[in-house]
Amino acid sequence: MAKFLTKLIFSVSGPELLLLGLVFLFVVCGFVYKLRNNSVCSGVRKEIENGKRQITQAKAKEKLLKDELQKTLLTQNQNMGTINSLKAKKSEIARIPAQLDRQLEELVAWCTRERISVNFERQEASRRAAPKGRRV
Repeated sequence: MAKFLTKLIFSVSGPELLLLGLVFLFVVCGFVYKLRNNSVCSGVRKEIENGKRQITQAKAKEKLLKDELQKTLLTQNQNMGTINSLKAKKSEIARIPAQLDRQLEELVAWCTRERISVNFERQEASRRAAPKGRRV
């Protein structure tokens, strides 16, 4: 086999040797190009996977923030309703003393027309607890 290879190598002329060298060069260049292309493609694939992962995380975070915003808006609406009802109660309570004064005036006027004696100081004194020695 070695004799055959030696005879084959020496029997090859210059143009054939040049042609074989070019074919070898093209095969080596193709192999190097394929290796380089595979490494670049794997780098791009990794970048794409990282981008997809980041997009998925961003979508999850966006959904979480949207839910939190909706919850906050709902709470704000409930609080505004509570505030409005408390304001209404406050305005009603603010009107009560004026209404009571008016009713008291009407009651005193009625008592005066009916000739009923109204002495608030005396009534207030009767409500106080009397000292032990002054009880009737």
